[in-house]
Order: sequence, then C-alpha cells, then structure tokens
Amino acid sequence: MAAARLCLLAALLPLAVTLDNYHKEEADTYHVSVGHLFLLSCSFVDAGANVTWERGGSSNTSLPAGVEVRDGLLWFLPVEKSHEGEYNCKRSNKLDSAKRKFRLSLSSGQCPDPREILSFPMGSSEGLPCKQTEIFRLNATKKVRWMKECHPMQQNEEQVIVSENGFMRFNAPSLEDSGNYTCLIDVSLDGKTYTAARSIQLTVKNEPPDFFQEIHILKPQKAKIPVQVGMRAELQCLASIGPSEDSEILMFWTVNTTLTEDYEELSESWKFISNSGVVYAQSTLSISKVLPHFLNVPIKCHITSPVESEFGLAWLIEGQCFLKKKKKVSSCKYCLV
Repeated sequence: MAAARLCLLAALLPLAVTLDNYHKEEADTYHVSVGHLFLLSCSFVDAGANVTWERGGSSNTSLPAGVEVRDGLLWFLPVEKSHEGEYNCKRSNKLDSAKRKFRLSLSSGQCPDPREILSFPMGSSEGLPCKQTEIFRLNATKKVRWMKECHPMQQNEEQVIVSENGFMRFNAPSLEDSGNYTCLIDVSLDGKTYTAARSIQLTVKNEPPDFFQEIHILKPQKAKIPVQVGMRAELQCLASIGPSEDSEILMFWTVNTTLTEDYEELSESWKFISNSGVVYAQSTLSISKVLPHFLNVPIKCHITSPVESEFGLAWLIEGQCFLKKKKKVSSCKYCLV
C-alpha cells in the first residue's frame, strides 16, 4: 500500500508543478501611448470558443470605462491613464479552458516604448514589421506612417519601401539606421480618427548579411477569372521561394483589403511543394458561394518573409465557366481565363 501511494505521488508531482507554474504565469507586457487606439487579442482563441475578459491585479475585475469587448478582442477607445495594469483573457469550449495574462504599460508621448528588439547586418535587405494585425483586419480606412526617434521619416524610395501591411524594408541599411522606430496607423472608425502605434528598437550590426531567398509570384498576375454569382469558385496562388522551405514565410488572402476570415463563404489553405530542386509556396482560396460584392474588386494573395512582402492580383468577373469541351460546370475551379 505504501509503495502504491509513493507511485501515485510521483505521478501527481509533475501535474502539481505544471499547475503551480500556470498560476505563476507572467503577463505579456504591451507598451501603449495614452490617447491611442489599442486592440488586445487573446491569441489562442479557436472557432466556437467562448472568450471573456476581466481586469486583473485586484479584487475588482470589472473592465474600466472606455474599455469594451468586441468579437473577442479587448478594445481601448482610446487608452487612458486609468487603463494601465493587468487584464486576463479566459477562453473556454466544451473540451477545456485556458487563461492568459496581459499587462498594459503606458507611455505619455506619441511613440510608446519599444516592446521588441531586432537586429540585422548592414548592407542587407531586411526590414521592420508593423504587425498590429488586429488593426489591419479592421474594415476601415487606414494610413500607415513610420517615425524614427519619434520624428517623421523622410521616405526616400531608394532607401526605404513601405508595403500595404506596413512592412518597412531597408535597402542596404547602415549603422546610422539603428534606433527606435514606431509604426503608426491612422484609422477612421465610427466617424472618428484614431491612431494605433507600436515601437521597435533596431540595431544594425557591422557584419556580413545572411542569405535570404527571394520571393517570386508566379500566379495570379492581374488575372481576370470568370465566375457565376451563387456558385462555388477556387483561386490558386503560387510563388517560388528558393531551394528550401522557410518557416518564416506567411501566405494569406484579402478581398478588397478585407481578410478572408471576415467572410464565412471564404476559406484558405497553403503549403510548400518541391519540384526539380525549387520550393514553391502554394495557397488555395476556396469560395463556397460567390457573392456580388466579390466581383470586380482586387483579390490579393499575399506572401511575406522577414525581408520582403509580395502579392499576386486577381479579379472575379461575371461570366460562364466551361471545361475544354465547352461543357458548363457548377464550380469555377477549372475556369480558363
């Protein structure tokens, strides 16, 4: 009996340690400026999960004035001095539940303190991500601008290129490019203009640059694809990325600047494929039902890496879909452009 008890204690010990670590979980800290728009995501939320938010660090768990929950995100409209502190996100479904802690650290100036530190060698073609994914997913007018040491940057296209998702790529950065950078996004919401911001500390090192594979979009390239409203459709995106897979490659689609996850009719997937020593990233956009507002708007397949961001462009146009033998089909997967 004593031996059995010892075995049981030995089996339970790892679980006890795990639970103890769970309760001592450190909060993720976000640096935000007073007066800015800020959206906080639970990050690990899955489809169908119930998400709740509460104030942490005290017995009063009610959210303060100016903070509300929308579609599982915690909105600060805008950030106020009283909002500084801890917040807890709880996610639960039929199988399990989880909790995550966050801490808001406030800055008084226009540019918040850097939350992330990046470095890359001088002479490379790397860049800085704007991130703020939740802001870019908003169906609202946005304007991206970058600051260095909280002063507006003079964007010389020969030295700096900023993409639609805010990624700022340097062309052969020098040691003088080191410093604190802030990506600001001006957003129009409900008749008001807000600003969201995120800062990064950059160090440019005097060392040889690493080799990075270049991205080449093969398709779509300004393709016009005939579809029928109310029918299924499928779009393919293909890009060559070099001789090997890269775990930092990301692919996603937008329809007229809106991410596909905002439409229940859209789903996407992507994978790496290899052929004759070349690795390709392939993505498929599946449309269960073509809606009228999917027509004649830019549909983009985005592919990004730590050093560049490219996209393929297509439009859906109303028309008939046929196989090569002129047999009409119910799905536009094999439509010829």
